Amino acid sequence: MGDESPGHAKASILDMYKSKLYICTHNMSKYPREKNKWTVSSARQNFPNLLAAAVREPQAIYRRKCLVAKVIEPSTASKLAEQRSDDKKRTVGAAFARFRAVCADEHYELPKALRRDRNNAFSRRLK
Repeated sequence: MGDESPGHAKASILDMYKSKLYICTHNMSKYPREKNKWTVSSARQNFPNLLAAAVREPQAIYRRKCLVAKVIEPSTASKLAEQRSDDKKRTVGAAFARFRAVCADEHYELPKALRRDRNNAFSRRLK
């Protein structure tokens, strides 16, 4: 173990991250905190542990009790990016156009609501 070169140690650490398997040998019991909440400073100090925990579940990073970031696994991030791009493509106008098309295909007409004036206190004061 002691005769390993620094370059070899770096390669093995990178291999661990690539395989998404990281075994923490450092005793974290002296750092009490909630399971998936980190402060900015603790996230910096324990960055490898943060990445390892993010594989299991999203990790929240706080600055002065205010959420500033969430670390998530890459597959979740790609799903989120895909969903956001789909949301940008859809508009309210497009949704209503699809609704009208479905109604026309099904020969369905929305019943027209009876219209009536509501009580208006402002107009009564003007009289």
